[in-house]
Amino acid sequence: MAEKPESKPLTTETVKVCYVRNGKRGCKEIPQPVVFVQKGCNFCSMTLGHLQARGVKVKQIPVVNKKTFDKMREVSGQEQTPVTVIGNRVIVGYAPKAIDRVLGIKR
Repeated sequence: MAEKPESKPLTTETVKVCYVRNGKRGCKEIPQPVVFVQKGCNFCSMTLGHLQARGVKVKQIPVVNKKTFDKMREVSGQEQTPVTVIGNRVIVGYAPKAIDRVLGIKR
């Protein structure tokens, strides 16, 4: 898992995230997560499943050509998938704890 310093958001869409913390329920609006994925990438599937299990609507960007690959590399500095962008935070690889931390969800 690697977190990169803050960058410019890829989307202006927001999604509602609900959680239970210390026995209390709450909800908040967050920037819609964007996940760069590749076909056949197990870690991509696991990342998408993790976000789906938390009820988070995700924008997927398939890395299928040089343009999307270059955008992913520009955003993350990496050449591997998945790359998850939540607001201005970038998470590289399958990192459920980092995703939950950025979402503000405690396990």
